[in-house]
Amino acid sequence: MYVHKPSGQSSYWQDCFIKQNLILLAHTANRGYLGHGRGIVLCQITETIPRTINWQLEQVSFTQQFIPQAQATSYFEKVNLAWEIIITLNEAIATYDPTREIILAIQKNSHVEVHYLRPKIPLGEAYEQVQRRWSEFYLENPIPKGRNE
Repeated sequence: MYVHKPSGQSSYWQDCFIKQNLILLAHTANRGYLGHGRGIVLCQITETIPRTINWQLEQVSFTQQFIPQAQATSYFEKVNLAWEIIITLNEAIATYDPTREIILAIQKNSHVEVHYLRPKIPLGEAYEQVQRRWSEFYLENPIPKGRNE
């Protein structure tokens, strides 16, 4: 299990995945924060990622959910993170700016990588963009209810 990207180490597919899905991740983070307070966005990759994937044309299937701060420790224990890492992540969740920053866990099989993101677009604005353009992101699902769902 791997927990954050040390400097100098490339996580090519994770970086490309984040770039490709940033507006959706920001939407999930903002929606989760509005409904539950601070927390972490969890993305679970649901398919094998080919080595030859063209990130500009191909999508990777994944599920995402917002894990509120009160449930984060249980999730971290479930994926067998070391206690020192759990403490560090809980401190990050308690102190990040939920209007401008995202704490993201990407899980693929038993491998978890945690990213601390600060998108250029405010999360509330990303949320509004996805709401206005819902059919572009979720072609089969109805438009979600309001912010406080």
